[in-house]
Amino acid sequence: MNGSIKSFFVGEKQCHVYSFHKPNMDSVDTVYVLDGDQFETRLEEIETHMDFDSCRPFRLVFFDPVDWNREYSPWPAQAVFRNGEPFSGQAGRTLSFLSEQLIPEVQKRYSTCNSPHHRGVIGYSLGGLCALWLLHSSNLFGYGAACSPSVWYEGWLDFVKQNPFSNEVRLYLSLGKKEEKTRNSQMSHVGDVMRSLEVLYQNSPNVSKLFLEWNEGGHFQDVSLRIAKGLQWILS
Repeated sequence: MNGSIKSFFVGEKQCHVYSFHKPNMDSVDTVYVLDGDQFETRLEEIETHMDFDSCRPFRLVFFDPVDWNREYSPWPAQAVFRNGEPFSGQAGRTLSFLSEQLIPEVQKRYSTCNSPHHRGVIGYSLGGLCALWLLHSSNLFGYGAACSPSVWYEGWLDFVKQNPFSNEVRLYLSLGKKEEKTRNSQMSHVGDVMRSLEVLYQNSPNVSKLFLEWNEGGHFQDVSLRIAKGLQWILS
């Protein structure tokens, strides 16, 4: 690995910090990752897709266990699959955990820049949706990446229109070209919603930089590569 991982508990959550440093660099960005316990297994592959020479020094902070449908959903919603679980909408608890416990603990343990300008968030799928929700719902982060986010989520476009960013952000979005080609009536809206989001964010006075990337394939294709692309963009 190019970086190193250290782990510790914050309450009942096991938290992990992946650190990548450059010589003679005091300023280190911190990116909070919403991918649950799957992220550590992806890290080695993510590294192979990144150009570390063009990245600012950074730390990636992630935590587990995670109940995706509960902790990453912004508000309650019906299940999208016949035998699937409904979404209980407890992303607010995730925000509280980050703002009240995890971010202060990371600040205490590591020498890092304590400002939104040097703090970001990234997520995939429902974690990507939650990353966007955190950017809209707080001023904790100065940038973020939502990779194949679940923007098909019921009520998402209305939420974005009614809750503009309160601070300046840089934003990376991505989606697979085949993700909207699904028989699921709710998820089939994902492409149209993403195109609408691009227009909304382009016209937002608090979005200083925006990039939307359309990847090959469906939702589950090249997940590590897509996360790496998002990290590369926000850290370059």
